[in-house]
Amino acid sequence: MTWVSLSEDGVRAEIWVERAAHRSTVGKVFRGKVVRVMPGMNAAFVELGESRAGLLQTKPDAAASIKDLVRSGETVIVQVTRDGTDEKGPRLSLSPSLPGRTVVLMPGAADRAVSQRIEDATERQRLREILVRVVPDGFGAIARTVAAGADEAAVAGEVGVMAEAWKRKVGSGSAVGEIDAGPTLAERVLQDHWIPGDAVWASGAVDATALRDALAIWTRGRDASNADSVQIVAADDGARRFKHLKKDVEAALESRVELRSGGFIVVNEIEALTAIDVNTGKFLGARSFEETALATNLEAAREMARQVRLRALAGIIVIDFIDMSDDVNREKVREAVVKEFAADRAHTRVGAFSALGLLELNRKRARPSLRQLLTVRCAACHGTGAVRDRDEERGGAE
Repeated sequence: MTWVSLSEDGVRAEIWVERAAHRSTVGKVFRGKVVRVMPGMNAAFVELGESRAGLLQTKPDAAASIKDLVRSGETVIVQVTRDGTDEKGPRLSLSPSLPGRTVVLMPGAADRAVSQRIEDATERQRLREILVRVVPDGFGAIARTVAAGADEAAVAGEVGVMAEAWKRKVGSGSAVGEIDAGPTLAERVLQDHWIPGDAVWASGAVDATALRDALAIWTRGRDASNADSVQIVAADDGARRFKHLKKDVEAALESRVELRSGGFIVVNEIEALTAIDVNTGKFLGARSFEETALATNLEAAREMARQVRLRALAGIIVIDFIDMSDDVNREKVREAVVKEFAADRAHTRVGAFSALGLLELNRKRARPSLRQLLTVRCAACHGTGAVRDRDEERGGAE
């Protein structure tokens, strides 16, 4: 089993875990065969040569419907964008993207774009012109944030290697199956989540080596101090660090989370959504209940956002904050939630407070939650959290 964790400002922010027998397929590219098209759902099932077919689905407002894009029996090149679950196969895309150090290469596209995190207009224009010159026909590309300041030769060299490798893999056969394994877990964390200043910890010799190699490539010719914020420790060489990680994981599987003020939140992850309840607990405040509620809610907003990321919660998340009568205070809490999720790499939409005082979030699902990965359904209650009262079963007889 491989563990990778990301820390921000010295606090563990996210945890990834991958079992050897259940490695993530996100980023893998397959040559698949369309086995069923369902126009009513704007979706199609694609056989991948794996145990479960993948789901290809277009958005409701897409310009083209699924029946315009694929036909039953057709061979297609697809990329996994979301791992499957026990009930569902992996989610697929017809638009593969291949992440590199300075660029994301997109076979079959034509766009030449620059990361929005590069704000300098002159640098954005320079990078766009470089992409126009060096990206071959049949590929689109996006200059990544780390491309800022990179010279044209470096970008051209990377694009050339990636484009040739893609052509070889796609042209190497016609059988249904995997044609590109995609990045390892550690490499995905670096590509999609790490920014200089964050600390990344990895266990397992294979992923630790991949992490070290990827970091060496990305910092070559750049600010080498970035490497200092990545800690690479195999589990058997860092027993103390690994023990702390496991402790955080165990805490993330508990439903109740204590707040420093004496309040607490309760996290309940169920099939349709995640419900989070905020309570004052032992925190009595000093003046009015409204101030006590506001203080607890603001603290809970920070911890709630951390728990959502740490537990890899996604989909619909409903938070029952402590009731407040002042609309201004409600907005303060909502703004605090928005601020806390600003650092989250997963796209999160924050709604408004409902008439019943509930706040709803929708966080993009990219991987199973820690609970889904590390727990099994209880044999006694079958996942309900309760069993029949024995006295009731006996009719109340002593």
